[in-house]
Amino acid sequence: MRISIIVPVYNNEAYIERCLESLTGQTYNDIEIVVIDDGSDDQTGNILKRIGKTEDRLKLIFQENQGPSVARNKGLDACSGDLVTFVDSDDYLEKDALEKLAANFDDDVDAVFFPFIKEYPSKNIVTELFPGKRITFENSDVREYLLRKLIGPVSDNGPIKPLEMDRLNTCWGKVYRKTILKDIRFVDTKIIWLEDGWFNIQAMYNVKQKIVYTSETYYHYNKSNMLSFLHTFKENYFSRRLNVYKRMEHFITVNGMDGNLVNLANRIMLDRFSILLYISQADYSFKRRCKEIKRVLRYRGYEKWKDKAEISDMGWVWKSYYFLCDHNQWLLLAIFFEIVRCYSLLKSQI
Repeated sequence: MRISIIVPVYNNEAYIERCLESLTGQTYNDIEIVVIDDGSDDQTGNILKRIGKTEDRLKLIFQENQGPSVARNKGLDACSGDLVTFVDSDDYLEKDALEKLAANFDDDVDAVFFPFIKEYPSKNIVTELFPGKRITFENSDVREYLLRKLIGPVSDNGPIKPLEMDRLNTCWGKVYRKTILKDIRFVDTKIIWLEDGWFNIQAMYNVKQKIVYTSETYYHYNKSNMLSFLHTFKENYFSRRLNVYKRMEHFITVNGMDGNLVNLANRIMLDRFSILLYISQADYSFKRRCKEIKRVLRYRGYEKWKDKAEISDMGWVWKSYYFLCDHNQWLLLAIFFEIVRCYSLLKSQI
């Protein structure tokens, strides 16, 4: 089976060579590496052209800057493999990763998931997706467990852990049988947030057979180039989230999956944490950040989902946070996130 590896890249001269070396050096040889340069204006393009002269498994695509979703879609259109995986240009795979992952693809397997390691400058954090070395999800498990988990958290197996609810969302850390992707494509990140999670929801709905999880190998997720804590504030940050909620709700309704509305409600209500965290990291004054926090908390759409959510099974810290959001305690939340902001700034300089 040929494996197509899709690598979108933009202005990443520092890490793209390491990424590609980890792919060209794989012990599994039947691969093609589709790299989409999304309009880089540093040395990325020259590095790619140099490597391409000696590596005939490398397929290079150059385009004007259009964002990661368009780049990945170009890769999907261009790839010819039986299996498809994604690797971000900051990251890398272990040299025998694809060999181990391909070994899990029996005829009745549609996808293989594997865990990742977050690599910070001073430490690495291993992130397992599930307990156990190898788990097989039958077709019914995919719909009743994995798909639900992608839509949003639920307290089926112990307390809800909000910080872990997006672990499954990434398009990397997975190898897909190309047939389940069919006509699925990534939505532009200018339109929705969680574009890879939305992609995976559609892919999991197309699964007709099994999914295997294996921790025989790890995806290496580079966090060392994320030392800049502050970011430029994007005015459409909230509308992008609302757009993906609407898509999920429509998907659930038209496919007769009303039981998953509680998962979506849980996501929407808990996602206020990541929204407020995003605001706290913006390069704005404290006064402006307070204004944005108030705007989010006063969004009337939350009332629709509040009664549907089932998130009582959480730790006291999260219950307290949820209480403050529900009672529009914007100033207390603004002060809390200001402390988080200052701590993170200080930590990034140590």
